[in-house]
Amino acid sequence: MPDTLEEFVTTILGPAPPAARPNLPRVRRAVDALLQIGIDHFHADALIVWITEPDGTAHAEGVGAPPTLQVLGAVDREVGRLLAGLESRGLLQTSDIFVTTDHGFSTLTGTQSLTALLVEHGLKAAPTSSDVVLAGGAIHVTEGGQERIRAIVQLLQQTDWVGPVFTPAGPRSETEGWVPGTLSFATLLWNHPRSADILAMGNWTGATNEFGFPGAVMMPGVATHVYSSPYDIRATFIAVGPDIKNGVRSSVPTGNVDLAPTVLALLGVPIPDTMDGRVLREALRNGPDPSDVQVITREFVAETSWDRGRYRLVLRRSEVDGTTYVDFTEVTRH
Repeated sequence: MPDTLEEFVTTILGPAPPAARPNLPRVRRAVDALLQIGIDHFHADALIVWITEPDGTAHAEGVGAPPTLQVLGAVDREVGRLLAGLESRGLLQTSDIFVTTDHGFSTLTGTQSLTALLVEHGLKAAPTSSDVVLAGGAIHVTEGGQERIRAIVQLLQQTDWVGPVFTPAGPRSETEGWVPGTLSFATLLWNHPRSADILAMGNWTGATNEFGFPGAVMMPGVATHVYSSPYDIRATFIAVGPDIKNGVRSSVPTGNVDLAPTVLALLGVPIPDTMDGRVLREALRNGPDPSDVQVITREFVAETSWDRGRYRLVLRRSEVDGTTYVDFTEVTRH
């Protein structure tokens, strides 16, 4: 990209390999593109390379499965090749390098989907009907109005394998959902024009899978990361370079949203007021010690009860220097 570079890129790298699983030929091509085009041709001041593995393999094979571990080893070697390429060009010692993932992973252990649940209880006409439309856990209710929304929420709250349930804010508080026992979309930072009538996710536990990796969500499938479990939300973050502190492990919350302002700060480029995120100063040599960074933690709670039980939802968030991070949700039933 852009299309005008296609012939130039193909001349240097050859034709793009077809998508595959594992997608290692494309991983190798991405590293080649960074070194041979981004550096050798464009002499870029900042470069980002997105590597599509081990994501694809982990989704299909599972967290910690032998094929996933094999792909992790191959990706590690590609990162090593990238570092060797920087070193051979005399750039390794003068480059700040960030390695991160865009999410964690959980093992899926359930057998029933949200769609099947709603159809079974007569709250959706059929799996493909348009009276209630599901996009993942986002539930759009096009027929039945508030009465059907309430009924769906109550069913979800009374279903053990369903976890947090959110609705738009009610009249009493911007953090409480309008349906009893739900939190508002705002607490999850999901209050945008395209949000649905209900947002629901599978419940999670810390159970380990057959390969010894913790984190399970009671939804059907193999492995994924679309839930508010800490195993889904927490991601790898490693930084090294002349501007980065050496040998420091930080427990200060961060997010990938912080990468852009941090890179701009390192390049001496003004950070626009419209940009989300913060500069990760606690990771920089001239920044504060992580233990001195103020972290404000807040919990939001919603509860409801019925004849035979009670549902309690807790969402924990952290705030650092004006940037908010969702830590996890937790649901208990009695």
